[in-house]
Amino acid sequence: MRRWWAHPVASLFIVVVGMRGSLLGQEVVLGIGHYDLGVNYVPGEGWRTYIYDYASGGLLSVDTTVIRLGNSAVRRVPADPGYALLGDAGATVWVAPEIYDPEIVYLGIGAQLLGRNIFAGGLSNRGQVTMRLVSVTGSGPDAGGTLTMWQSGFPPRFHFSTADGIGPEDALNAITANFHAHYNWAFTRPGLYRVTFEYSGTLVAALGGEFTSTQVTYSFEVGENPEAGALRYAWPLTGGWAWSSWMGHVFVGHAPWVWQIGRGWRYFFPTAPDNVWVWAEDHGWCWTSQSRYPWLWRARDDRWVRD
Repeated sequence: MRRWWAHPVASLFIVVVGMRGSLLGQEVVLGIGHYDLGVNYVPGEGWRTYIYDYASGGLLSVDTTVIRLGNSAVRRVPADPGYALLGDAGATVWVAPEIYDPEIVYLGIGAQLLGRNIFAGGLSNRGQVTMRLVSVTGSGPDAGGTLTMWQSGFPPRFHFSTADGIGPEDALNAITANFHAHYNWAFTRPGLYRVTFEYSGTLVAALGGEFTSTQVTYSFEVGENPEAGALRYAWPLTGGWAWSSWMGHVFVGHAPWVWQIGRGWRYFFPTAPDNVWVWAEDHGWCWTSQSRYPWLWRARDDRWVRD
């Protein structure tokens, strides 16, 4: 059976790996805590993008990090015409708020590593970098979901929104050295969102005075997928692949046989939306759940093992 499956899976794997920014490898899922979408520029080396973790002081890879907004992030659109970009009054949205909430990811934008006298503009030689929205793709947008980012006020100040399309106005123009600010990030449908931004600026004359830019794609997982069954929170990608925040990147085109990256074929027998019996070649029958994985209860010797 392994030989019969091997050819289509190998072909699909090559296709998926070739996609820009595919969700592959050991993903880090950020559901709570304080983080920044960070940007830096090193003269002679170029742009650096990362996600800054305030708890550890570490820099997380953008390519292997997913920002998650679960049910604790659900809000209702205010009955205020100033929030029309979020949808009809009373509609459900998932919001990462600009005010700290311990149950929701606290997401800022930061350039604390960016030095002075690198980019032109700004005050006191701090320079100026523009963050422009380029595209938003994924199962969320495919279902009609939109992304909107704003700062609270009277009226609120909107910086990005796909509700009225993407244009030159979807930009944050005042990122400078030592910059750090928080915003409200709202999504109107559950699903995966692949959000691509362009960072750009003009170098000071001493560094050549040239315009330079880079693009980076951040991954957001919003809400739950009630049809995912044993693979709760699994969101469809392309070619039969899906991404699960607790089982990683999986091929589900031949379910209930599922190909799990780094582990091979498994047979999934769901018992509830968030737990499952799994047959694995190296373990036999095991039971696990979203909260316990990667730990498996292995039936043959009645003990917990790490997958």
